[in-house]
Amino acid sequence: MAFQYNHYYEIYNGGKYVNLNGDHENNVVNNGEKVTMYARTNNPDQRWALERYGSDNQVRIVLQRGGGWYALNYNTENTNCIVWHLNSAADKDTVITLEPAVSFGGVYRLKLAQRNLYLTVVGSSLKWMAFTNNNDQIFSFVEPGANPGSATGNGLSLRCPVSYSGISTKFVDGGHRGVDYIASKGTPVYAATSGRVIRVYSWQGSTNEAAVDSIGNAVFLEHFDSKGNTCGMTCYYHLREAPTSLISADQYVAEGDLIGYVGNTGKVVAINGDGSHLHFEVKTGTYFNNSTVQELYHSGIWVNPLNYITH
Repeated sequence: MAFQYNHYYEIYNGGKYVNLNGDHENNVVNNGEKVTMYARTNNPDQRWALERYGSDNQVRIVLQRGGGWYALNYNTENTNCIVWHLNSAADKDTVITLEPAVSFGGVYRLKLAQRNLYLTVVGSSLKWMAFTNNNDQIFSFVEPGANPGSATGNGLSLRCPVSYSGISTKFVDGGHRGVDYIASKGTPVYAATSGRVIRVYSWQGSTNEAAVDSIGNAVFLEHFDSKGNTCGMTCYYHLREAPTSLISADQYVAEGDLIGYVGNTGKVVAINGDGSHLHFEVKTGTYFNNSTVQELYHSGIWVNPLNYITH
């Protein structure tokens, strides 16, 4: 999810939320109070707004209590994350650069710009530390009370990838491994959610494996959870052509981006007169082997796409 300025969020990492430590029922906050990670409480101590400060992606992350605004801040004595009233906070201790952890956005590293330090989860504590390239420095901004991320573990939330007139064949566990959407040749096909292009496959008719030979021109997209970890793959088969003019391997796409057109390449049956349809598959997993198209085809666990299409 892309963020909005001046909008309240909960800031999520690994099942817990950035939390102003302590009891503030009286709405009184003191400079220097510690910020920690804590389970969701649904109270204002976990509601943070992004105040734009200078250029795009530079912000101060602030919480409002008792009529005052308090920003995430740097404790010079022990590198802990604390809060400080904006009226007296130094820029070098409050101005944060949001660095996308994956190119399509949605999850971020929070860098204290002038100190070159990153907000880091250390147990239940939060500290400002040097770059680690680990999940302990990756955060997502979540609507209060909402499920964190659009793709978390097996919780992929997908849009339907094509406009269709009907479904000819549904998913059958151990049998038909996807959904066949009936659509005319040339109908646009869209990314079901944000992700990275693993492979654009140009069908040549024979790989010496019947199952792979049947898929025709195809696109494989990898998807990530709110911490930037691989959590799933979507597969789009029988495309009119390999859409190399639209996308390429390692490119990041947003949900709804055009990634191809419905076709009838590969092994198709007499659907829609000429066999034109989109065969759409969803797989869960944390690693998808792209060494060959055969390995990629068999990577992951096939699941019913209709259980994951929510919009």
